[in-house]
Amino acid sequence: MPTDIERRNKPDPLRNALAAPGAIDRFVSYYNHQSYHEALGNVTPVDVYHGRRDDILARRKKAKRKTLQARKEYNRKLRERVKGNSTSKSVHYQIVP
Repeated sequence: MPTDIERRNKPDPLRNALAAPGAIDRFVSYYNHQSYHEALGNVTPVDVYHGRRDDILARRKKAKRKTLQARKEYNRKLRERVKGNSTSKSVHYQIVP
């Protein structure tokens, strides 16, 4: 005879069968609308289906280019400031907005 714990932990086939369609619908929705796919260029299948892939990739490329340029400029300014303080024995890096 099963114990109370065994009864509570045993899956209920009817409940699982009734819950399956909703769970499958949620998974398919997540997979198509929220999950980025590497094979599609890290966009969702819905983005590809609606023809937004190229626009998304172009915006990402532009943002990456701007970010790299800003980082180069920031590091250039930081090096100039450190060079100006080269008389001190220790160099303290300070993040400047």
